[in-house]
Amino acid sequence: MRGDLVIGIDSSTTATKAIAFDRGGRIVAEGRAAVPLSNPKPGWFEQDVDDWTGAMTKSLKQLTRRIDAKRIAAVAISNQRESFAQFDSKDRALRPGTLWLDERAHQEVKDVTAELGADVFHRISGKPADMTPCLYRCRWLSTHMPKVWNKTAKTAEVHGVLTHNLTGQWATSLSSADPMGLLDVKACDWSDTLLKAARLTRTQLPSLFRPGDIMGEVTADAARRTGLKAGTPVVAGGGDGQCAGTGANIFAKGRAYV
Repeated sequence: MRGDLVIGIDSSTTATKAIAFDRGGRIVAEGRAAVPLSNPKPGWFEQDVDDWTGAMTKSLKQLTRRIDAKRIAAVAISNQRESFAQFDSKDRALRPGTLWLDERAHQEVKDVTAELGADVFHRISGKPADMTPCLYRCRWLSTHMPKVWNKTAKTAEVHGVLTHNLTGQWATSLSSADPMGLLDVKACDWSDTLLKAARLTRTQLPSLFRPGDIMGEVTADAARRTGLKAGTPVVAGGGDGQCAGTGANIFAKGRAYV
């Protein structure tokens, strides 16, 4: 590692935190910025994509004002799960992102379950048939907002959005992609069966990386905005729940966290 610090970026539902840790796991510096949430209709919960990226930028800028960016060896992201957004062919957000607590896709859960069977969905994705996975809101958007859906070149969850903002690459962690309900958990790859149900194609989704793998490097533009050094590796992280388990050190047999 070229530096003695690593940065963890936690983009949660209400705020984004950026924390620099030394080799002993001690906090050296941190930054924080709020992420506003909107509730435009009953059961609808959304956030502007610019607020996701803007909060990350602000928190990193606060942090890099307190430390020498040359000390930073790598950056990794944890994120609120099951929240995602759509982008056009020029990487512009087409509408606000829909969040994990959004409740608009009642009918789509019924429709997909009737088409696939709840057992098939569970066998492929490891998840129950409910409104939380992104698959059902993809169906809702394709039905109720076809103009947006037809312009969609990329669909990405928060980890993928933030990775693109830092590296210019559409890439994400398997751990963060998994909650979308589009992944074949045994193959560790997008499921063609579930993509068809969501009315998506592989080309509309980020590339997948295992947690700990380098997905790309901080671009010159991202360096200017955040205070990070251009070329800093951006490493695949994971969903906030999975990262919480890792932070709780539940690797030994018999350990659990609530």
